[in-house]
Amino acid sequence: MKINETQEQEIAQRLGITKPICPPDVAAFFADREEFQNGLDRYERPSFSSWRATTEEVRATIDNARKNLNNLEALANKLESHSDTVALAGIAYQEQLRNYWTAIETEESKPRRAFDKAREEFVAEMNREKRSLNRKINKAHWDSEELLQLRERLWLVSTMLDEAMYLDYDATTRPAFTELVLWEAIAESESRANLFLEFVSETKTIAN
Repeated sequence: MKINETQEQEIAQRLGITKPICPPDVAAFFADREEFQNGLDRYERPSFSSWRATTEEVRATIDNARKNLNNLEALANKLESHSDTVALAGIAYQEQLRNYWTAIETEESKPRRAFDKAREEFVAEMNREKRSLNRKINKAHWDSEELLQLRERLWLVSTMLDEAMYLDYDATTRPAFTELVLWEAIAESESRANLFLEFVSETKTIAN
């Protein structure tokens, strides 16, 4: 999930941290470094068309190559004009900015990670119960009340398990994983299924 500016500010305030500010000399160093890199990316090596090239074409190619090299050299000189101190300050700034965003993103992802962990634990618990129920069903008498109750519980567990496995975190509607949230999702699924069945039924009636 992309963090917008409002979320970033709220999280930073909650954590008591501030976004590092890039010093002007470091910003100028970054701009010149980017310009130099772009110059390298755009640089084209001179290419001659073998024996077909005329002397005029060769000279034009050489002049263009010299112009490109001079431009690239000027960009290199501009980048080298910055002191080592500024370059080191740039490295420090980038590290501070990386630490800042790591803290913001880690804090932002906490609810989702807690949701996923609770869901995984619930799924594991349901899988254990499902295996246990299957073992008990295999041992129960075929026409006993116990067998009926076991099968009803197995259906319930299977329903919860299927829905839980595909239930995703939502900061607005599902900020935490609970059985109540799970049953609300199951109810929504059943409502959607009933609406679909009603639609199909009505469509067939109209067609007939």
